[in-house]
Amino acid sequence: MQILAKATIRHEVCSVFARHQVQEVVRAFNQDGLPLAILKGALFSTHYYPSMGLRTFKDIDILVSPRTRAQAAQVLCRLGYRPEQHIKGFDQEWLVAHHYHWVFLRERSLPVELHWNLTPPHSPVQFDLPGLWQRSQVVDWQGGPVCVFAPEDQLVYLAVHAAKHQFRVPLRQYVDVAMLLNAAKWDGKRVRQRAADVGAELDIATFLGIAEALGTVSLPCDLKALTVTSRRSESKYALLARYAMEWPHADCPETLVKMLAGSTPKTVLRRICRILFPGRTSPPILSSMVDVSSQTSGARVRRIHWRRLVIRLWRLPAAWASIRSAALIKREFGNRDVL
Repeated sequence: MQILAKATIRHEVCSVFARHQVQEVVRAFNQDGLPLAILKGALFSTHYYPSMGLRTFKDIDILVSPRTRAQAAQVLCRLGYRPEQHIKGFDQEWLVAHHYHWVFLRERSLPVELHWNLTPPHSPVQFDLPGLWQRSQVVDWQGGPVCVFAPEDQLVYLAVHAAKHQFRVPLRQYVDVAMLLNAAKWDGKRVRQRAADVGAELDIATFLGIAEALGTVSLPCDLKALTVTSRRSESKYALLARYAMEWPHADCPETLVKMLAGSTPKTVLRRICRILFPGRTSPPILSSMVDVSSQTSGARVRRIHWRRLVIRLWRLPAAWASIRSAALIKREFGNRDVL
């Protein structure tokens, strides 16, 4: 308990500086007449948790209208932030067409993510931004008024955000569900409708199912009904809950995960060959039938690191549950954040 108490105090001190930073940003935006919404950690830390030290966050996420995006960037630059090329090789103009936020950095400050959308343009999940703004509530943030999503929209966004990251998110985001449920009265039909409107029925079912399996929340009956789908069972939620705890330390070979996620037999064979014979698309016996001369030149043939392969194979049984979970997630959600 003493360790937890000290950690809480330390987080409280860090949160004081983070709160001043958020207030500075909010004040600057309001001075320029730019409406903004606070997202994720910065919002939950102040708005839903009883103490800021109980909910840490590593960056400040804000949402603005696409038409005020450029002006919002100028405000941040005026505060001393500089744009960061957070995706190497792609400038801000390219990100406008293919992404959904910019990152701004300042010395001794948390990064600020300036969102103009909540998902990439290629994502199957797309939010009705005008509807989000219309349903949002304006609250006083000491630095000025900010918009906060309606509870149903907030819950759907949490689920979509977790799915976008293949459910590789900190456990605190599942605790956010409990804080959110305690803050409002819930209508399961309304949540289901909001999820259906953006194409996130499976996102919300999986996210709530994992949260309940982790024990962070006890879902009311109408919300629990959202987790009942033809693709899900309690055993699968238990498996995914285990993955939610283990993924930072799990050894999940990406090639094997992709293979188990479901492919054509031809693709499966190619991926097996890549695991066993790096640099080849077919086993050596097949390659020799096609081009014997390439086998005679030892300088051109890549050596197979059998020791590394044996070690990975030796570790597979211990990581099998995590591999199954990662494959299940990739099969049903793909990788929505890939550009």
